[in-house]
Amino acid sequence: MALTKHSEIAQIIFEPQTGHLFVKRRSWVEEDGVQIAPDSVHRDSFTPGQDLSAYESEVQTAAAFFWTPEVIAAYKSRQTL
Repeated sequence: MALTKHSEIAQIIFEPQTGHLFVKRRSWVEEDGVQIAPDSVHRDSFTPGQDLSAYESEVQTAAAFFWTPEVIAAYKSRQTL
């Protein structure tokens, strides 16, 4: 009877109006290769320019693609209003 917890990124969404990245993760538990509980869903949001070094490479790649210097500057300028 081996219990194994699994987790994967289900979706990454870029919100162009604010520059935020939203990451949806799916987690589940298996016993001897059979899922024994319903999926659990967790969501995170990240602001442009945020340090993502502790997160999955998929999240870092999406941020590098979407968070151009212009997106980061626009986000920072909105924060000072």
